[in-house]
Amino acid sequence: MKIRRAFTHPFDNYVDRVVISVFQALAIIMTLARLARRIRISRFSWDDAWAVVSLIIFTVQTASEWVRMALREDRESMTPSVYQKKIQLFLSLGIGLFTAAVWTSRISLCLSIVRILPPSRLRRTALMLSVACFVFGSIITPIKSALCNLEFLSQYQTIMSCRGGITIFVTQVAGDIISSAILVVFPLYALRITSSNLPADERRLIYLLMTGTLLTLGACLAQSFYVIRRDPFGMTYSAKIEGAVALMVCNLLVVATSIHRLFTRCQRSGDQEGGEGEEEEYNSGEKSIGITTAADSSEDWSNSISSLSSDTASTGFPSQLTELNDSLSTISNYPIDPNNPPDFTTRPAPTIVVSTTGR
Repeated sequence: MKIRRAFTHPFDNYVDRVVISVFQALAIIMTLARLARRIRISRFSWDDAWAVVSLIIFTVQTASEWVRMALREDRESMTPSVYQKKIQLFLSLGIGLFTAAVWTSRISLCLSIVRILPPSRLRRTALMLSVACFVFGSIITPIKSALCNLEFLSQYQTIMSCRGGITIFVTQVAGDIISSAILVVFPLYALRITSSNLPADERRLIYLLMTGTLLTLGACLAQSFYVIRRDPFGMTYSAKIEGAVALMVCNLLVVATSIHRLFTRCQRSGDQEGGEGEEEEYNSGEKSIGITTAADSSEDWSNSISSLSSDTASTGFPSQLTELNDSLSTISNYPIDPNNPPDFTTRPAPTIVVSTTGR
């Protein structure tokens, strides 16, 4: 059974081309940021390797769309047969690259789950899911590329035709929905059985993973809706969005964690600078208060002792009282350099003991 529908590519419309290009650019930027982060901290792992594979496939697919658009604008300079062959080649290439990019992104996401989970049966299940994604993607990608082609009614009007279309697309829809649903349920199950043993940071990663897989499931359901309606334009449009979303989600854990750490580091550095300024102001005030207090205290002691000495000179006070009075007078009159004041805060004020023996 064949599916035959008039086909218009989303890139042929300016607004649709801008929307798709924004999603594709975000996916590529997030992947590059993820890889730069993992290489910088020397933590490059298997999930990062599959992210590289997905990035290469996705970039080639994106470039092929722009080449196809340039080819369409230059179709007057070539014969119809040459133009049709090239357009057919880009159609098959686009279908195959889209499917491969989606499934390699899911493999990377599964391996990211394996990386953040502790050794357990749940981790082995995630590893088996990544193997299943690899097997299914390896089977469905060449089949879709080989069985779908374009029929040209004229040089400007085409019809997409897929042999065995119902079987292919039902298989694709089933595989997309099942894998996306498993990737949504998996973090929930992991959180339920390991929440008591996981640190708060890892629990937040699992919540973030669940949010990302929900986005993947939403894009997958949109693609499935247009497949069921047999709408080539909607299928192509949603496929471009789904491929970009799948690549963004597989990078979400690393990129979001890096952004969170960056904001936390900036906030902490700001708090430290504010704390240092307050501490410096406090210390300078403490020093000035200490200097004033010490000078005033020595002067008060000197005046008090002087008056005490004059009043009781005839009562037989020891001669040491006069020497102590002279010493305190010298201290109180000692010149203090305002640019390099002595630090009185680290040394307690002297204790003066006046003996009244012999009175």
